[in-house]
Amino acid sequence: MINGGAYLRPPRVMGDGEELELGSMRIRFLATPHFPHGWEAGLMFETTTRALLASDLFTQTGTGEVPLREACPIKDIGYPLFDELDPGSWGWTRNHESYFSRLIQLNPQTLCCMHGSAFTGEYCPGMLKELCASLKEKCA
Repeated sequence: MINGGAYLRPPRVMGDGEELELGSMRIRFLATPHFPHGWEAGLMFETTTRALLASDLFTQTGTGEVPLREACPIKDIGYPLFDELDPGSWGWTRNHESYFSRLIQLNPQTLCCMHGSAFTGEYCPGMLKELCASLKEKCA
């Protein structure tokens, strides 16, 4: 349900893959039901800077030492990424691998995390590959 009563314009529902221009930026909506949680889940990808708004995919416990850090192998992050989280809060569906593949093909250069530091650099797709393999092992 969308509560649009508090805004000047009516809400705009975006379809999967639909893009919206925002001045010099352009965002693409990616429908990802149950990825990472909830039927209504979706991600946004900013096509100009190649930034993936990654929701809870890279949830980090703690406050995050710096707002932006270089992308690196998950084992080198220096703290548990999701090991402390309840695997039941993630789940694994038959669609998860295809969602990860779709994100990797976008070749993101920044992973904007909802909880913790963002990651930037050429290894961002590698982080997605590692997270896919690790979640599949823990949750499938």
